[in-house]
Amino acid sequence: MGRMALIAVLTLVFVLSIVGYNMNRRATDAVDNYVGYYCQTRAHDIASSGVEVYIRKLAENPDLEAGTYTINPIMGGTDQVTLSSLPGDSLNMVSVGNYNSFSFTVKNKLYPVTANPPTVYGAATLQAGNSASIYFNGNTAITGLDTSPPGSGWPAADTSLGVAGIAYNIQPSTTLPGQPTITGDPPTEQVDSMPDYTAWANEMIRLANNVYNNGNFSSVNFGTQQNPQITYVNGNTQIDGGATVTGVGILIVNGNLTVKGNVNFYGLVVVVDSATVNVSTSLNGTVQVYGGIVIAGQNVSYSEKGTVNVYYSSAAIDNIKTNMKPLKYLIADWWE
Repeated sequence: MGRMALIAVLTLVFVLSIVGYNMNRRATDAVDNYVGYYCQTRAHDIASSGVEVYIRKLAENPDLEAGTYTINPIMGGTDQVTLSSLPGDSLNMVSVGNYNSFSFTVKNKLYPVTANPPTVYGAATLQAGNSASIYFNGNTAITGLDTSPPGSGWPAADTSLGVAGIAYNIQPSTTLPGQPTITGDPPTEQVDSMPDYTAWANEMIRLANNVYNNGNFSSVNFGTQQNPQITYVNGNTQIDGGATVTGVGILIVNGNLTVKGNVNFYGLVVVVDSATVNVSTSLNGTVQVYGGIVIAGQNVSYSEKGTVNVYYSSAAIDNIKTNMKPLKYLIADWWE
């Protein structure tokens, strides 16, 4: 009887030991599985974050060279991002996130988003939803005949190209106390079908190199022929007397534009909402735009009171397409 009891006790102890071992092993396996899942997820998040970091870096520096870059630390781990060029300015990006002994790889194909200027129908183009008005009382010259910007490095004008001096979709009311010179092919023209310039401007705003709110500018430069830029000003904008604003590329103003100083711009000046170009001759201000001016909104007004020269220039507009670097990269494909 005693022997049987001893055997029973030993058997129970053995069984309990087995059960305890299995429970402990399962608990250990559960912890290992949880830790492994956490580390793998962490590595995945690090790799994805590396992609976002370098998309932003490419937006800040489109000339970022191909190669391998390390982010250390990031989210408690490290990441290696390798960039390589593909045809058509596209990029291949491989991001390898590392956390503890776990790694995760994300591969992307990126394609560049660049500025594509819309068709302009005049050296000055007015697109109105309700009404348009023009007031010229100064030394004004507007020509839709193709004109090359001054200075070396610009291609010669193409005499076969030409647009209207002033194009509009709605017949504007005109007040011309001055003696403006308006030339083009023809000097003025009503165009019933125009691109949606406001929608195009909103697309370009996402790509802007320079962003300002309610600008009141003194002297500033926005881009060069070799590096044209998109400048966006959100709100009414004034260029004071004595100020000199120069630039190459696209200038977008969301609000009223009032100019009392000196402006030399080669590219497109786009004013959405209502617009007034008001250059005071008492301040000796002058405005020269080579490319074109576009004013778009529900009720638009275009006023010139100083020395204003607006020349249609295919060279200045084409320069935006040819020399403006990719302004943003978007993900075309994503592999994990």
